[in-house]
Amino acid sequence: KLCWLLLLLAWDVCATTEQNVNNMTLDGGTVQMQYQHGNGTKETVSCPRYFFTLSTANVQAEIKYKLKHNRWSDRVILDLLYYGLQYGGVDGASLDAAASTNQKKQQIKWDILQRNAHSHCTWEGVHCNKKNKQHEVKQISLSRLGLSGTLPDELYQMSTLETIEVNGNKIHGRLPSAYGAMSKLRIFNVEDNHHLKGNIPESWLQGMTSMEFLSLAGNNFTGTIPQLHDWKKLIYLDLSRNHFEGPLDGLYENKLQLINLCLSHNQLTGTLPSVPTTLEEMKGLDLSHNQLSGTIANFGTDMPNLQEFFLQSNQFTGSLPKDLFRLSHLRMLRLSNNMLTGSLPSGDKQSTGGNWADLEALEQLDLKHNKLTGTFPPQLFIGLANRVTSIDLGFNKFEGTLPATIKYASKLLSLLLPYNNFEGSIPVEMAQTNTKLKFNFTQNRFTSIPEELCDRVDLNKQAYYYFYHCNPIMCEKGTFTLNGAQDKYSGCQMCNGLSKPESEYIGRATCPTMNFTYGDQDMTGELSETEILRLLHAHTGGIHWGRKYVDWGIPMNDPCKHPGITCANNHVAKIDLSEVSLCSDFKKQSLPDDECRGIPSELALLEHLEVLNLGKQQHLRGTLPWELGLTTKLKYLEITNAPGMNGTLPSSFGNLTNLKVLNLSSCKFNGTIPEEFYQLTQLEKLHLNVNNFSGQISSSIKKLTNLKEFMMSRTYLTGTIPEELPSSIENLELYGTHLTGNIPASIGNCTNLKRMDLFNNKLTGSLPDSLSKLQSLQILHLKLNQLTGTISPNFGELSHLSWFDVSSNKLMGTIPSTFGTSRSLHDFRVGNNRIYAPIPPSLCRNVHINGGLVATYGCDGIICPLDTFSDTGHATDANKGCVPCPMGLTSMYLGASKCEMVSDHDILTMFYEVLLHGLDAKERKQLSSEMGGGLYKEGMIGTTTTTEDATSDGDTHTESHWSFKDASASVCEWKGVKCDSKEKILSFRFPTPYMDD
Repeated sequence: KLCWLLLLLAWDVCATTEQNVNNMTLDGGTVQMQYQHGNGTKETVSCPRYFFTLSTANVQAEIKYKLKHNRWSDRVILDLLYYGLQYGGVDGASLDAAASTNQKKQQIKWDILQRNAHSHCTWEGVHCNKKNKQHEVKQISLSRLGLSGTLPDELYQMSTLETIEVNGNKIHGRLPSAYGAMSKLRIFNVEDNHHLKGNIPESWLQGMTSMEFLSLAGNNFTGTIPQLHDWKKLIYLDLSRNHFEGPLDGLYENKLQLINLCLSHNQLTGTLPSVPTTLEEMKGLDLSHNQLSGTIANFGTDMPNLQEFFLQSNQFTGSLPKDLFRLSHLRMLRLSNNMLTGSLPSGDKQSTGGNWADLEALEQLDLKHNKLTGTFPPQLFIGLANRVTSIDLGFNKFEGTLPATIKYASKLLSLLLPYNNFEGSIPVEMAQTNTKLKFNFTQNRFTSIPEELCDRVDLNKQAYYYFYHCNPIMCEKGTFTLNGAQDKYSGCQMCNGLSKPESEYIGRATCPTMNFTYGDQDMTGELSETEILRLLHAHTGGIHWGRKYVDWGIPMNDPCKHPGITCANNHVAKIDLSEVSLCSDFKKQSLPDDECRGIPSELALLEHLEVLNLGKQQHLRGTLPWELGLTTKLKYLEITNAPGMNGTLPSSFGNLTNLKVLNLSSCKFNGTIPEEFYQLTQLEKLHLNVNNFSGQISSSIKKLTNLKEFMMSRTYLTGTIPEELPSSIENLELYGTHLTGNIPASIGNCTNLKRMDLFNNKLTGSLPDSLSKLQSLQILHLKLNQLTGTISPNFGELSHLSWFDVSSNKLMGTIPSTFGTSRSLHDFRVGNNRIYAPIPPSLCRNVHINGGLVATYGCDGIICPLDTFSDTGHATDANKGCVPCPMGLTSMYLGASKCEMVSDHDILTMFYEVLLHGLDAKERKQLSSEMGGGLYKEGMIGTTTTTEDATSDGDTHTESHWSFKDASASVCEWKGVKCDSKEKILSFRFPTPYMDD
């Protein structure tokens, strides 16, 4: 061990002096290198830190290019982009990650280690101009790869770059102002990164004169809409879904040639300005969801080619301008959620308000939620007959009858007229419309509906509607539902006590004398078990469950005969739909939200329910009903593998005192565990892993005296492990959370414990001795924590232990020889700690360890030797053994998961640790005293004291403990260390009075 450390010291010096590029020194995130020119002169160049990993020839070539062209090559700039977006920056952490294979899933598929000429032009998303010898980069497209980090400033040095597309990632920070120098950039797309912020840099507005396409949508940009005087080539601008504010005047003063402009979902104010003639080619204009006001009269006159016109969700007033009817190319007109008044023009040739036939391309008309009045113009259906597919005039003040000319609207698929004052009979011509037409006439004053419309096959083909004739279209007189029509959830219910004319209207959504009972089909005002199950069927897309479950949708059937239902004493006692894919269609694709309403709260009315199993539900969505906590006979509740299930756990679940199993794993529930849960003293299994829970584990968990399995892995738990756990616990899984503190010694009271899985937390302290004496223990998984101390030999003597993983901690010392004689051990992982040789020879002969890797790689299958690395800390088939460290990097301990640049500080630290290991407290105290005169405290290496002392060579210098925790302190100031004038170590003196050999 000592020889290896001395070799490291020698190698550390030689590795630098061997380079032709001399004196490589770190300076923050860069490295300062001295380059020697042909005439012998030297020049210091500030280089990216990753240059440490390059060969001398590559470093020389890149520095030479930099000095000649006054910028880095395209390859270096792409490297910076790679490190910035793949690993979050070019620093030591990212360099270590890049040096380790599979350290992080590689989202950018670039062979960063390959440096052949122009090899970067073959990378995915990189397009070069191969017509010239320079192979200049023209396009970078890295969309939707889950990238984070920031955009590097150096990207502006690619003067030939025309396209940057990094939309759909998680990039944060501000837009680099340096990009304003990119005069050839035509396309810049950072849409839907959600974390970019700040203003559009002023330098962009002056320098990016070739810009044609700019999308900053879906971020957190602020400021006003900028002046774009110099962007004369711009045709597409999308600044939607940000926080821009102020008026539009500045934008429209520019002489732009825009074709598409989207500024929706901002906080823009003011009125609509006059449209400049330069926008006559505009095809798409979206100013919706802002705070714009005033009228829209004459707006759009100078945009004759407009196809999409969206002004919804603003504060516009006035009437519909007749100029709209001059937009012969208009396909979609959305003016909803404003305060428009007046009536719709009659639309005939004599009309002064406009002719509907002139809107030759109109497909969608949306005017809902305004204050429009008047009648429905018959000419509207005729003028738009062969093209309109959607009309929404709901929530206005229209009146009169619905014209029979609706029969001409052959392509109409949606006609929404709710909450108006239309009256009379629905025209019989409605039956002649498209059979796929969806319409809503709720809460008007219609008095009758033609039988021909009620007989339409497309409505009656569903079992939900089979028995209800016209009610699925509009509720009959004297009845009501919340949406004015029978649906798959509820039937039309009686509304007693109505007087005329209210009692004569159909399609009513309110009843002043009665409350509505959701789910009631037979008009009794109460829900039967059949109706409750029918609601569950309807809420979760039951018509797609399969033919086997058709009876669930028929209200007259016996529920005890339903598949998935078990009854006791003629009452529903068990619901098991784990074999059914809820909320999905026949192709196992998720249903839209209007067809998946989640678990109905009415299930709580099943008073005899003991088992509810909704396991393995990939498409189920919604929250847990509070009322479910009222099913006090419930013993088993499972809702698993349902990432669409969210919300908090209801405190009412504390009433489920008979509950034995609660399994809510692999969902998206959040919040803390209600204290009421600890009243469930019959609970044996509590599975809450893979959710978004937060907070701490309550000390009240000790009250669950029958608890055998407690699983909350991959959540956001914080705090410490409670000092007292139920002694009945057999399986404790809390991995992948944010737990801190020690593993309590009281874990030894859990004598039935078979599995403890706490990996990937922030646990500290040592492995409790009591843990190593649990004779039932089979699996111990403590990987990726901050545990210290040594590994007790007692673990190797546990007769049932099959899986022992304490890798990626701060444990030190050697592997106990007791593991070598274990007959039960199959998985043994201790890599990425501070483990020294020797490895027990008997352990290396156990060919069953780690899936037989020992049989192939010998001791390397247990732990990798020095100067090699592996993600797992031992040899793998994927890497064909342990991987040698790259040039310039090494490892200091057995089982390294990455290779690093080792400093003198690191080597001397390890030297001290090796010598301290195995000494008792008295010996450590004396050794610490001899190192600097102070009292050594366990775990507190590095406290500095200063005295004067004459060394053996006669020099006088500052004495101190070896300051291991202070990486900035010069090792040349440590006691016994002697350096030259350049702070290179010449020798060091170390007392070894207690060394055995």
